[in-house]
Amino acid sequence: MLHFTGNTLWSQSPVVRHLSRRKEYVMLLKPYCYTYINNGNLMNPLLSVLLVEDSESDAELIVRHLENTGYNIAHRCVETAEQMREALDTQPWDIILSDYSLPAFSASAALELLQQTGVDIPFIIVSEVVDGDAAVTLMKAGAHDYVAKNTLEHLAPTVYWEMEEAKDRRLQRLADQELQVREARYRAVAECAIEAIITIDAAGNILEWNAAAERMYGYPRNDAVGQPIALIIPDRFKEQHRHSLISRQQGECPSVVGETREVKGKRRDGSEFPMELSLTTYDIGAVRYYTAIIRDITERRKAEESLQLASLVYQNSSEAMTVTDADGNIITVNPAFTRVTGYTAEEVIGKNTRILNSGRHDQAFFQNMWQQLNSSGHWQGKVWNRRKSGEVYPELLTINTIFNEDGSPHRRVALFVDITQRHEG
Repeated sequence: MLHFTGNTLWSQSPVVRHLSRRKEYVMLLKPYCYTYINNGNLMNPLLSVLLVEDSESDAELIVRHLENTGYNIAHRCVETAEQMREALDTQPWDIILSDYSLPAFSASAALELLQQTGVDIPFIIVSEVVDGDAAVTLMKAGAHDYVAKNTLEHLAPTVYWEMEEAKDRRLQRLADQELQVREARYRAVAECAIEAIITIDAAGNILEWNAAAERMYGYPRNDAVGQPIALIIPDRFKEQHRHSLISRQQGECPSVVGETREVKGKRRDGSEFPMELSLTTYDIGAVRYYTAIIRDITERRKAEESLQLASLVYQNSSEAMTVTDADGNIITVNPAFTRVTGYTAEEVIGKNTRILNSGRHDQAFFQNMWQQLNSSGHWQGKVWNRRKSGEVYPELLTINTIFNEDGSPHRRVALFVDITQRHEG
């Protein structure tokens, strides 16, 4: 058996020789903490203490010693597992001070019971006699410290230190929980995003790969993570990427960071596609990471090409074209319109198509036209219109309607051909 007495507690016991470097540091610091406690600078106004103790006199001695150092003590003594369990369920405790051995209980059983609750409360053994190996075993099992009853001058600084340690652990748990919440939120956003979200390290290795990236590139997450980002870069751009990677490793920031650029990507089947890339960077400690948000713009490119083609047709068609709103107010005309009517775009945009009315058609003609346009969205026939010069001419007119989602007219597109020569023939 080992007895801890006087100054031998911190320097000569076998328990100390088995403690970690952190504990040795704590031991050196405790007298310093004790000074602060005596000065009253770092005191808890009220300390709730759960005593696992069967000796009333020892309990009073412990409480009196803590009160003499400035603590305001609220305590309760328990001697059995049932009493301790009830005490833990009844109220929160700042610290637990446990004798090593009781007739119907023990420090090891009390520690195990505390650990079953999942509550982080500093657990300090305060005992008269304890075997050195047993004390080390308890420390390894989760007890936070040991103080001999005949060296209670070490109890107050030990309590103070363990309370500070517990506070640090609580703050760390809160920080970890916040980090978990942020990671879960990021994961939920990333997995629901329609854009590919890919994170790489400074060496260019893929760390994160969301569901949209799987769909876009054809690689499952498990096949992509850990692979170099060159996996999805077209071969002809890999040398450029290699130079960029070297620059990043030398601490240079890629010029694309903070910008959005259109580049080419490569799918698993080797096919290339146009994509829009937005890149951001962040540091964790000394390690730099890059996150890319990627949009497949294949469909956008097709739509743009279709619009370009339609524009070419519109501008170069031999048929005159007019686009109006639902009420016939002119929005745009093509060059053929100017050749046929003599009006430039600037002269007619914003005006109603009635500007071309020749006066040869009665009201019933136009009522029939609008009725057919509103019912079927289409009308075709011969009309007489008037040029800017005042000349009246015949034309073959086709009008089609573009509808809104609710079925209301949005635009009218008119195509007409001057049939003067055909009419004269």
